[in-house]
Order: sequence, then C-alpha cells, then structure tokens
Amino acid sequence: MKILFVTLNGIKNEAFGGAKASIRNFLSLKKYGEVIPYEIKKHSSFASALSGIQGNMPPILDKDIENIHRIIDEQGIDFCFMDSSWLGSVTKCISVPSVTFFHNCESDYNKYVRFGSNESIKKHIYQKLVDKNEELSIKCSKLICTFTDRDSNRLNDLYGRKADIIIPLSIVDQFQKYQIIDEREHCKCVLLFGPAMAANIEGFTWFAKNVSEHLNCQTIIAGKGMDDFKSLETDKVKVVGYVDSLSDFYNSGDCVVIPLFSGGGMKIKTAEALMFGKYIFGTSEALVGYENIVDPSYMQECNTAEEFIDSINIYLKSKHNIYNESARMAYCNNFSKEATQKKFDEVVNRMLKE
Repeated sequence: MKILFVTLNGIKNEAFGGAKASIRNFLSLKKYGEVIPYEIKKHSSFASALSGIQGNMPPILDKDIENIHRIIDEQGIDFCFMDSSWLGSVTKCISVPSVTFFHNCESDYNKYVRFGSNESIKKHIYQKLVDKNEELSIKCSKLICTFTDRDSNRLNDLYGRKADIIIPLSIVDQFQKYQIIDEREHCKCVLLFGPAMAANIEGFTWFAKNVSEHLNCQTIIAGKGMDDFKSLETDKVKVVGYVDSLSDFYNSGDCVVIPLFSGGGMKIKTAEALMFGKYIFGTSEALVGYENIVDPSYMQECNTAEEFIDSINIYLKSKHNIYNESARMAYCNNFSKEATQKKFDEVVNRMLKE
C-alpha cells in the first residue's frame, strides 16, 4: 500500500505541539505500507499572498497541488492523508480518496485564538480562506477525523458533518526510566511550559498575576519565545525561554500547571506532562479530551485563581514524589502511540472499502 501524507508541519523532531501530533499520525500510518510525505513550507510573504490570491490557505500554492497530482500518478498512491483541514483546495482536486485530520476546528481557532481580539485585515482574509478550505475538506474527504467529540460536534454545527472517527491525541514516548529523580520533600516549584503563542501568553500571564504570589513555591515559566516576557518576573516567578532538555525541565518541579482558557483540539502539553509522570493542575480547556481519565491521584481541574491557589498549596504540603507513576500509566494506557494504533487500523480499513 502507498499512502501520500500531506502536511504543513514537519515530521521529524519538531518542538511545537501541532507537529508532534503530525509525527504521531505519520508514524502510525507506516504500519500499513509506504508512507510518502509531502511537506508544504512557508517560503516568503509574497508566496503567502499568491497563495491567498489563488484561493488556497497560505502557504499552499497551486504548484503544490500540481506536485501532489504528479506524485499520485507516478507513485500509484492508494489514498491521501491530509494532515490539516487547511488543505481543502488540495482535497478537492485530487483523484484518489482522502482522509482529513482536523487538529482543531480551524474556523473557531482563527477567529478566537490565532489572532486573539486583533480585528486586522489579515485576520478577516484568513477567516474567509479558512472557512472555504475547511468546508471543502468536509465536503471532499471520504473520512474526517478529530481529536475530540467537542470538535466533531462543532464541525457538525458549522458544516453539517461530524467526524467519522475520533482519534485521541497521542505522542511518541520520550521518557526513559533512568531519568526519574528520587522522591524528595517539597522542591517548591511549579512548572508552566509552552511556546509564546496567544493562548499560552494569555494563560501564563493570568497565572503569574493572579495565582503565583499566593503560592508557597516558585513558578517557573518556560518555552520557546517566552523569554520575551521577562516583565512577568517577580520574587515568586522566573521566566526562561527555550528548554534544551524536556526531561530535566519536567524533573525540576513538583507539578505542572496548565492554565489555558482558549484553544481547540487536545493540548499536547497535557499528554506530555503525563508522559513524564507529573501531577497536573489544569483548566477545563486544558483537560478537553482527557475528561475520562481525570483522577485526583495525578490530576485536578482548576478554573479560578482561588481553586489553583488552594489546590496547589494543599498539594505542596502533602508528601509527594515529583515523579507520579499513576500519571505515567495514564499516558501509557491512553495517549501513547501504541494506545491509539487501533484507531488507525479503522482508518485504513475504511479507506480501502469501496
């Protein structure tokens, strides 16, 4: 079998969340045959403008559609896996069946998260292109996949079609047993991790200003680009940028806090914290798609400053290990690549049926 995997993300060791999900998708499909990647990269502002003029979602160009046609013909592709709902203009034009994986409901994400409250011309142009291409993805794909029931139901509200298959987020395991740090009493540190994207900046800023000063510990904020927000630093808050070793970072704190109030899909950082065996305090948004495994032995939902303050301070007073085996097992059983492989069996079986 030959599968063409069309993606806007890298399929190597990419640092940001969306690419990690793409890597999971790519590696999961390799069980079934040859998976040929076609990565669409941004080249220049001019190319992005040309993409929009052509009716595609930047950075997709008409020449990408031509290249994909050529690969399908020359390689004898059985079906295409579209790794984004931005690819509707591609899906419309190809000659083999396709499955589209919705990382988010992109219409909502563009409207409320990507540009925030900034009502720029670019936001409105992108909104029209997103809506057009997402609708084409819904109309022209043989199968639609989402991470969560929430996104599936939202697609039905917007476009009149639910997802055919729900595939929860899973990520490639980066944990190694030797990296566990032995139990120690109160290292007095909570961790917030994520790149300087709108939802993270919103949530981390809120936490630093409303929660951190009331905690009996230090707050560490880290992630690519976050060093531009040193203004958040106080005696209780430390801000760093890119982290070289995720293992060392996650081993440095008592627990992980995920204070997100907007977004879509499932949050990579939640699965990542579970993978490294960390106790999690997260908002309802941070725990979308994880609702069925919320357990006080390794996870608590908090949505107000008071809930975060009280819950974290109580936790810090308790005897705890900074490595939580129950969190680690929740990852292995639900959000490892192996745990979601059967869902890809279903995708392939249904794609091959007439």
